[in-house]
Amino acid sequence: MNAPYLLIWFKDGDAHAAELCDLPHAFVYSGQTFHRVSGYFGDADYLRDADNRLVGFGYAFAVDKREMALYEGLLSQSTSVRRGDGMLMVLLASGPFEIECVQAMGSELYRSQAGAMMVVVPNSGFGNLAFKLAAAEVPWPENFEDRE
Repeated sequence: MNAPYLLIWFKDGDAHAAELCDLPHAFVYSGQTFHRVSGYFGDADYLRDADNRLVGFGYAFAVDKREMALYEGLLSQSTSVRRGDGMLMVLLASGPFEIECVQAMGSELYRSQAGAMMVVVPNSGFGNLAFKLAAAEVPWPENFEDRE
């Protein structure tokens, strides 16, 4: 994957991902608008399988109450989001993995008024993916004008 970002969202408890070229102000998805949450969300470590394919992302648990509230909100979104080894893990593929300490800086969190969340992770060398990117029913960046 060569796009500068990966967008992750949750539908029916499953995590989905798509390439993203720019960071919009907001996304529209499933009748909801997701606005960017201000402030620091965290830096991602990459989670890789035995074939060195990307399976997900890990965020070190912080002691900050605000960050913990965001992490707890993500945990409630999907069984693909888990807590373990002092990390919040967003898994896009199942199976064993190792933590690659990448510290991809600049992950962004988007949230709807209903509390649903999306995560945008910067590409600091994703490499091969162990999951398929979504091609349909993808959240739409709100500030893009060329909608079909």
